[in-house]
Amino acid sequence: MTGAAERTAFSVVIPAHNEEQYIGGCLAAVKKAAEAVKPCGTEIIVTANRCTDRTAEIAAAYCKM
Repeated sequence: MTGAAERTAFSVVIPAHNEEQYIGGCLAAVKKAAEAVKPCGTEIIVTANRCTDRTAEIAAAYCKM
């Protein structure tokens, strides 16, 4: 097997509901912590649950960084 699954050491799942104010800081903190295991790889998954604010938009923009 080749691909992302082989390179991912662990996944972080972040459940979010209207977390526009906090999601950016949360993702930055997880990314910083994940850098310690960079050779192994980390997958970050945000589950935006019926958000009525910009949570999903902010999370999607973070993916492009």
